[in-house]
Amino acid sequence: MIYVTMLLLTLTLLTRVNGQQTVADIIEGFATNVMLMTDAVGPAIRGFNVRTYASSTPFSYTLENVIELGVSRMFEGCNRTLRPHGIVLYEGEYADSIYWADAGAGAILGLRFDSSGLHILAHGLNRPEHVAIDTSEESRLAGGALLYWGDSGANKIQRCRIVGQSGAGTCESTPTDVLVNVPLLGGLAWHSGRLYWADGLTSRVLSAALNPLTGLVFSPSVVEVASAVAIPMAIAFAAGSGDLYVLDQERPTSLGRVLADSNETGVERLLHYGLSRPRAVVFAEGQGRMLLVDSGTRSILALEMGEAEPTTHTLPHIREDADFEPRGATARSDLAIYLQALDFVAEEQTSSADASGRRLGTSQALVTTTALVAWSARRCVARAHI
Repeated sequence: MIYVTMLLLTLTLLTRVNGQQTVADIIEGFATNVMLMTDAVGPAIRGFNVRTYASSTPFSYTLENVIELGVSRMFEGCNRTLRPHGIVLYEGEYADSIYWADAGAGAILGLRFDSSGLHILAHGLNRPEHVAIDTSEESRLAGGALLYWGDSGANKIQRCRIVGQSGAGTCESTPTDVLVNVPLLGGLAWHSGRLYWADGLTSRVLSAALNPLTGLVFSPSVVEVASAVAIPMAIAFAAGSGDLYVLDQERPTSLGRVLADSNETGVERLLHYGLSRPRAVVFAEGQGRMLLVDSGTRSILALEMGEAEPTTHTLPHIREDADFEPRGATARSDLAIYLQALDFVAEEQTSSADASGRRLGTSQALVTTTALVAWSARRCVARAHI
């Protein structure tokens, strides 16, 4: 079999508890076939089942919800408009938690998938968009996971240590500046004790070593990791290989890869494609597959990570709803992507072999390809905020 057996995830309806929206029933972690995305139209957290291609909404929230939790109604003389962006998932011992930046709320939000409800870890920010998390043993032993976010309005990266046993937790103290004077932030990632960020002004990806006890940068330690990334939109690490993947919106939009531990800063362009506004990269490393999420076309591109020149294969439409605009995406580390047109064939071959007393070898069962998953949607009015 080329994918792990997956349990179906039942996404619950929302109820009101003490004036807040909460998940009605306890979900003990996420199944390995669900990718979560922030939706700027909702605003909401959408679930996309990578086996059935069905979409659901496990959580949505309103401006009134975040105002009740301390966010101001006005910002710079105008009413706030919620705009969720980057999102990360923390695989907890008893239940998973998600954390995301809402640029419109000027806040970092958290939700554990039990009945604890929405939490605000930090507010009063300018325009937070990108998030990253350090859940390493070193940070947890030092007091808790470290959450980082990039504030595009203030041109800086901040962090807080997540503490507390209630729900998604709280910040241990007031958010601390990690780096300042970081203009046009185009992505944020944590990997092996280092923080990585895309600098849209200089068209580079930079990195700095972090102190695991404090989550602050060892100085001086900033190095260039990737160069000539014209319009960086997202960066992400394949944890197993140490490869850093970069989404560049310069036409034609491309997916690039660089080995972060090497001295080479040139980006290997793996794929040029027609997605108009790439937003996120999500990995299924156990299968050697990955997903690219695009906001402009509301589409998901799935491909084999080892391919040098991927091809495309179109799967059935998965969403007819135009009221959806993905901004960020995340999933569990054991995500398993099902490519129906290919994995079904491999399953049939495996079943036939088992029935005749033979077992297919890996090279026979695996089919290397790329799949384009697209949902049809009406043209939406161009938005002022990218």
